[in-house]
Order: sequence, then structure tokens, then C-alpha cells
Amino acid sequence: MEILCFVAGSVWKMGVSVSLLIGAVLAVRCCFLHRLPKRTFPVLWMICIFRALIPEVPHSPVNIQVLLSKIESQAFVRNASHISEAGETMLEGMYLWMTEGTGGLHGATAATTGGTPVAGIAAVIWLVGFVVLSAYVLTIYVKYRRFFSESLPLKEVLDWESGLARKVRLRRSDRISAPLSYGLIRPVILFPASMDWTDEAAVSMILAHETIHIRRFDGLLKGALALCLCVHWYHPLVWLMVSLGSRDMELACDEAVVQEASWDLRRDYALTLIRMEERRGAGGVLYSHFSENAIEERIAAIMKIKKTTGLALICALCLVIGLTAVFATEAPNREAEELIWPVDGCQQITMTFGERTHPVTGETKVFDHITIGDSQGNAEGATVWASSGGIVTEAEYRSDLGYYLVIDHGDGFVTKYTHCGELLVGVDQEVQQREPIASVGKTGLVTGPCLGFYVYRDGQAVDPVLYLE
Repeated sequence: MEILCFVAGSVWKMGVSVSLLIGAVLAVRCCFLHRLPKRTFPVLWMICIFRALIPEVPHSPVNIQVLLSKIESQAFVRNASHISEAGETMLEGMYLWMTEGTGGLHGATAATTGGTPVAGIAAVIWLVGFVVLSAYVLTIYVKYRRFFSESLPLKEVLDWESGLARKVRLRRSDRISAPLSYGLIRPVILFPASMDWTDEAAVSMILAHETIHIRRFDGLLKGALALCLCVHWYHPLVWLMVSLGSRDMELACDEAVVQEASWDLRRDYALTLIRMEERRGAGGVLYSHFSENAIEERIAAIMKIKKTTGLALICALCLVIGLTAVFATEAPNREAEELIWPVDGCQQITMTFGERTHPVTGETKVFDHITIGDSQGNAEGATVWASSGGIVTEAEYRSDLGYYLVIDHGDGFVTKYTHCGELLVGVDQEVQQREPIASVGKTGLVTGPCLGFYVYRDGQAVDPVLYLE
């Protein structure tokens, strides 16, 4: 049960992480479907598949969790008056969902051993759904492979070369009503036995279309989509991704056919699609995942195809890289022990990490820390705690920092506390997390009582909000 709960928890975490990525791809698709190269969208769906199936992904400093934490610290700081309560609740909820919520069922083991069976039941339900849907997909696959194996070699002589390193075989079957392709190592283009071979233009376009599918290994992508659906069967966005991913593969092939052939063939190619759809009926295979609306979308897209420009390629590349960095990565590793909030009873960040104007000197510069205070000026005397255990390495006074101290937590992790009113510990003293070390004051270059709080990782200042609980 513990292993099952762990696996289900990992699936839940991946599902939460991929939700925003799918949403972002849907937004891009809605706005730029006819403006970017169609090949862009299968690539974006491949990134979604990667995020939905791989538990461990690279870390990125611009990950969505990092960006949301910066929104939390800079947009509505704490108790900021310019953000409505509803807006603050929504943004903070999104941040918690992407951070604490991604833990999902990882705590299932503790929950079940502690006598709470909810997580275990959820894991069992996920397993049942996974097995049932996987069995269904496998049954469909075996059924059609049997149909395909009963096909016959194509006797018609076609003046055609695939141009691929892999040999492509041409076969026909009376079990299908529209052409299709299958196979990765030994690919086959399968025609219906009722195919009108006198329509040379249609045959040529079908061969071109299916060859592009084979060249791009679209069968592998469809298999990965099916696996995503089995793993995340409970996730409505994944169902939508599978449907649109299949559509976008067809749109990308349509675009390639038109661009590799002739722009004048767009109308004839669209008419060929309509004829194939009419021929497909209820038992078609090639377009079995398409609705009438999808065919209309393909025809509309074909008529809107334009020559791909360098600017469009650059925009597509930037979108792919940007969405990958923001949504398909994890936030940088935090320390095993997070930092606790360092001030007792004072929860407002009055100055955030980043470029700011100094309240005393008026100089605009990059602030490598945050300041914690109270909008009413009542923070003076509040207890300052050690955010984590460590050794005090500095405890003295400077004209700009006032009374301050530095704690080394080991492994290159350091915190600094400035503008204190009184220091309660000395150099070389060992302190424990949540131990009182100072009081909030207004010493140094400040306009009122506050605490300057710094976090350093391997000598580099980092945003403390990323580490605070």
C-alpha cells in the first residue's frame, strides 16, 4: 500500500504541475493557431507529455512557483492596500496550490499509518481507473493490429518514392474506409480496398500526408498521448490535451503537404479531406478522433496557410522555450529545513527583494534583502527569532546596518538580520531555530522600526521569500 500511495502521489503531483502548462498551451493555441507554424503545437504537446509523465524535471529560476512567490512578495506584499482581499486570496491560493498542493498524496503513507484511510482509498481508485483504461486502450490496439495484419499488398503500380531511410510498404484492406499509416520501424501506409485509383491527385496527397506522419514519428507521439490518458484518466485537461494533440498533428501535416507541394493545391487538398471524411462513416480509423468541427478546423486552417517567415519561426521558438522554462520545470531546490518567519507578531514586508528606491538616500538600486515592519510603526521591540539553527559569525554595529548579526547554517547557507534594537547573542554562539536572537529596532539608515532580513546561498544573495515558510 505504501508503494501504491507513493506512485499515486507522484501522479497527482505531476497532474497538478501539468495543469498550468496545458492551460498555457491552450491559450497560445487559441490566440496563435493561424499565426505560428503548425508544427509549434505538437512540440508544445510533447512538452506537456514530458511534464505529465516524468516525475523529476530540471530546475529553473523562472519556474511558475518562483514567479508566483514574487507576485506574493511584490504585488500584494503583506497587507498591501492596493490589492483587494479577493485578489490576494486568489493569488495566494494559486501559490499554495503550486507549492504545498503539489505534494498531493506524497503524505499518503503517513496518513494511512496514522489511521486515516482516505489517501489509500484514493490511491486504489486511481489504480483501478489506470488498469481499466489501459486494458481498453490495449484491446483497441490489438484489435486494429489484427485488422492491419490481414491486409494485402497493394497491387496497383504507383510512381512514388517515400524519400525516407525506412522502407515504407503500401497495403490495402477492406476493413477500413479511409487511408492511414502505422508502424515505427517497418511503417505501412494502408489504403481502403475501395480507393479510387483514377484520382491520382488524391492518391498523391494521401501519400504525401501519411509520409509526413511517418517521417515525424507521429505514431510514437500518439502512443505517448494514450499513455498520458491512462495515467491521468481523472484529469479533464489531459483528455482535452489528447484530443487537441491529435488534431494538431493533422494540422501540422496538412501545412507541410501544402508547403512542400504547391499553394495552388490547397483547395484540392481540402476537397480530398472532405471526401475522405464522407467515406469514413462511423467506422473510420484515420479520423476516428475527429468530430465534424475538427474537420472544419482543418479545412479552415488549410485555406489560411501562409509561407512560414523567419519572424514566425523566432516567435515559435521563444514561445516553446519560455513555456518550457516557466511551466515544465521545478523551482530551485530549497533547503531540507525551511526558514521560519523571523519576527514575532509582525507579518508585513515593507520593502521587497529587487530594484527599489532607498527610503532615506533616495538612491535607486537593487535591494538584496527584504525589510519586515508594521505599517503603523509598532514593530519596535518585537522579538527576532533565528530562522534556522546555526552559528553566529557576526554581531556588531555599522552606521548603515545598525545593530546586526549573521548566522551561518552550514552548506553555504547564511542569514543576516539588520537594524536591530538589541542583540541577544554573540559571535561563535550556537543558536537553535526559533531561539530569540535580537529585537526589532530602528538603528542604521531607516525611517522607522523594521528588520532587514537577508538570505545568502553560496555567497549569492537570494530572495528570502523563496525560503520562508
